[in-house]
Amino acid sequence: IDSDGNGTQDRAYFGDTGGQVWRVDMAGGDTSEWKLTLLASLGRHSPTFSGSVADDLRFFHRPDLVQDRDIEGPYDAVVLGSGDRADPLDLGGLVSNWQFMIKDRGVKPGTGTDTGLTRASLGDITNTCQTQDSACTADLTNGWALRLGGFGEKSLATALTIGKTVYFSTYVPLGGTSDGACTPSVGGGRLYAVSLVDGRAVNNYDRTTEEEERFDELDSQGIPSEVVSLPPNSILRPDLKTEETNTTTRFQTYWFEEENGDL
Repeated sequence: IDSDGNGTQDRAYFGDTGGQVWRVDMAGGDTSEWKLTLLASLGRHSPTFSGSVADDLRFFHRPDLVQDRDIEGPYDAVVLGSGDRADPLDLGGLVSNWQFMIKDRGVKPGTGTDTGLTRASLGDITNTCQTQDSACTADLTNGWALRLGGFGEKSLATALTIGKTVYFSTYVPLGGTSDGACTPSVGGGRLYAVSLVDGRAVNNYDRTTEEEERFDELDSQGIPSEVVSLPPNSILRPDLKTEETNTTTRFQTYWFEEENGDL
């Protein structure tokens, strides 16, 4: 990203297959001044790793980055979900995957530091902050973590944030339906729409429980793609349906040419 708007990219973020999230500061043209810092350790390299396959989180896609602020001040939200794309059917063991929003408060170029953040540092919103009317007891100082509750459910695509709503797809190996009795199931997917701020359900997909209001079952099979923005106020879902966002991403702009006073 170009965090200060001067026309030069000064920062980069990425997750790795060990469940770590990194920040790269590229301030200035002298590469000897660039530095790599560890924003969060959420998988097997975490000091709190249980040693279980269930906690072996891996990141295979780029994060989404959103500039925002809270009562503590400005932060850059790093949004990404875990899922082993090399083992979508969990043949190596069942992993309990999560969707994360991590607050990086070093918003100025060159200010990245090793934060020591782990999954326990993020507010667990799985069973709280669920709907607009429910209470929110999670500590969101450092961000939030949402457990993906479907059997083998995993995040395999980059999230898209529009107007403080985070849209992301997940893959459920045992989800979806086959087209015919002789057709093997290739799994299905879900579309989530949650608040960037606290992970609350935004669209209320009218499920039977509060937890399920956050997502809608996709009308397609296989590993779903990313959500695509369709300005001014829609998205293209991975099942190729359109959905309104209730947020306008284009604004009418007017200008005029000032007349010469001597004419």
